[in-house]
Amino acid sequence: MNNKNYYSMKVNLYEKTKQLGRTLSHEGVTDILHALNERPKQYKELTAETGLSNSTFERAIKELLAINIIKKNLITSNNRETHQYDLTPNGLQMMKFVKSYEKAINLPLSQQKIIEIEKTI
Repeated sequence: MNNKNYYSMKVNLYEKTKQLGRTLSHEGVTDILHALNERPKQYKELTAETGLSNSTFERAIKELLAINIIKKNLITSNNRETHQYDLTPNGLQMMKFVKSYEKAINLPLSQQKIIEIEKTI
């Protein structure tokens, strides 16, 4: 691989990471991710569980679909076709990190310092 292609690939990955960061900062996104981390859910379940307005919910879903963190699956429910949302493999991996991060920041301060010291050794 020549330097130009490597640089282009590196910039593309950097841009995707920036887009992920921006998306995660938007209202409702983490609420949806936490709800889907439990199990796949339909539109009504997600809006009821998250309490988001329709416009906020729609924007967050659109952004998460665009960056391949969630997917929309066609299903049959009560003899009619509908869809449900689910985490993609990328979304599942990200939620593992999020859960690990949340666990770490909930540690008592004394234990957090021990972890920081261990990381520097």
